[in-house]
Amino acid sequence: MSGIANLTASGGFVSKAKFDSRDFAEQDEIIKTRRQSTWRTFKGRGPNYKGSKEKNDEVSHEVFRKLFIGKNESEPNMELDPKTGDTDAIIGALLTINESVRITNSELLTNLLLIHVNKKNPTEFDVVTQSLLDSCGEWKTTKDVKGAAKFYEIFKPEQMFDINDNEGPREFFMNLCDLFRTFSSSPYHYTKSKGPKNFRISEAFKKGSKITYYLNQVFAFTYTENKNFTQYENFPLEKYESFHPTKFKPGSMTEEQGLRAFLQYLKSLGKDNYILIGHNIKSFDNNVIMKRTAKYRISKTLVDSFQDSQFLDSLDLLTMYTKQMQFFADLLPIDPEGLEKSTTQVATRSKESIETIVLMHKRLKSKLDGLMKIFEETKNFTQTHTADDDCEKLAQVLIRAIGDMYEMDKAFTDLDNKITFEPTQTRPFAPLSSKEMTPGKIRDAVISKFTGDLAQANLPTLAKAKYIAAKDDPDEAVEKVIKDFGLKTIQKFRLQDRQNNGVDQMSDEDLLSYFLQLKTSDVIKLYNKWEEAQMPSLFSFDDLVNLNPDEETVEDPTKFNESLIKRWSRAIK
Repeated sequence: MSGIANLTASGGFVSKAKFDSRDFAEQDEIIKTRRQSTWRTFKGRGPNYKGSKEKNDEVSHEVFRKLFIGKNESEPNMELDPKTGDTDAIIGALLTINESVRITNSELLTNLLLIHVNKKNPTEFDVVTQSLLDSCGEWKTTKDVKGAAKFYEIFKPEQMFDINDNEGPREFFMNLCDLFRTFSSSPYHYTKSKGPKNFRISEAFKKGSKITYYLNQVFAFTYTENKNFTQYENFPLEKYESFHPTKFKPGSMTEEQGLRAFLQYLKSLGKDNYILIGHNIKSFDNNVIMKRTAKYRISKTLVDSFQDSQFLDSLDLLTMYTKQMQFFADLLPIDPEGLEKSTTQVATRSKESIETIVLMHKRLKSKLDGLMKIFEETKNFTQTHTADDDCEKLAQVLIRAIGDMYEMDKAFTDLDNKITFEPTQTRPFAPLSSKEMTPGKIRDAVISKFTGDLAQANLPTLAKAKYIAAKDDPDEAVEKVIKDFGLKTIQKFRLQDRQNNGVDQMSDEDLLSYFLQLKTSDVIKLYNKWEEAQMPSLFSFDDLVNLNPDEETVEDPTKFNESLIKRWSRAIK
């Protein structure tokens, strides 16, 4: 490990394409229009406003004005620095910009929270989410015609802070933005229990609060913001300038030339002589390359060669690493009697690493910049987001993490020999053994994955779930539909394997690996196709839910058997 700090690349090439503002012109104009609209709507409704529209909360207005103002009073800021947190603070201020907006967002958040609270077994949020809830608002009891009701109310900024206070309001608004961002994501991100039973994301919450509109549209990166964030001017590092193709000067290569040079380089190596390694390359980098090669109509030979590449997505490995940190940290305090000293050290180091990452990201994440902070060789560096430097730092982190995982595996062996674990606790990193690889275990693992993937698209809808499952209870209907979908998908895959090969060619391990590596978008496509096959063929489902079988609008009531009418009635309810 001693040479990790001085780790450098020893071959390959660096490609720096032109960062041309013309490529961003259309997108910049859209972002500018959205920011101008937001700026002009609220900029004039400060403490001295006497117009007919609602006056802004004084503290929200001051933060909004200070951070969002552009080079002159009439324009919004088009050069926000994403690393400062200013964008989050502005969005937080917009979520409480006036009393109507604050109450509306409180109601939206209440409706979402009550889904979790009003259950036989209320959801327990993770520590960070609970902390955000405690710092951004409080539960109150209101009375209406229906009686007492719980209501989560976001704190009123001008009652909490002095208008001249800079740090307090800024931190509050950043936390509020983070809270809304959290609840607009999959429940896997904020519930303490990570089991397969999940809640669908509330579209009403995302749309009503405008949180995704602010995050992804109003404050999407402009040309300047993108260029600053990626530190374009600092790329490549001086020690890698010689790796640049001699016929191009850094910054003169077009994107198309860079792609062709990269793919040609890989082809020249031979697919068995390299492995592509990157952080989240499975979902992002590789897909971007495929889309851009299609844009420039790069030869099929080069594209096919790229698609045949072996690759390792470090995000998968490092996510497993952080999960095992949590496993060992949760064991503390360990009774050291009879245990190896190294086992206690693994648990202690895991706890310290988690604290370091959470200090930076509020949650335990597998992001490179956070993991850099836990290792001696990289802790004093800041991620630059330039390709060459990121490669270096990822290699340094990955080597150290693999070393830690080796120590964790030895520590578990020590624990396993001396401590009796609950049945739910499993050995870190160990796949299911051949004895454990039963059809039931495979089914449960696949259905668990499908549940999480479909939750991100709010599938299945309650109406269709009730119809397909023939159940009135929403949770039971959704659970049964996903289970049926999972079982049928596995059966269909097995059947195709048998038909194509005459025998079951694919092993249980390969089958499980295939389904667990499916992208979320692919699972959603499979589900939509399966769901379509479950629906009535005589009518579209939308037509069905808009009709009443007891009314004359149904031309031939005999087409509806008793079962269909019951299912239909459930869907309408």
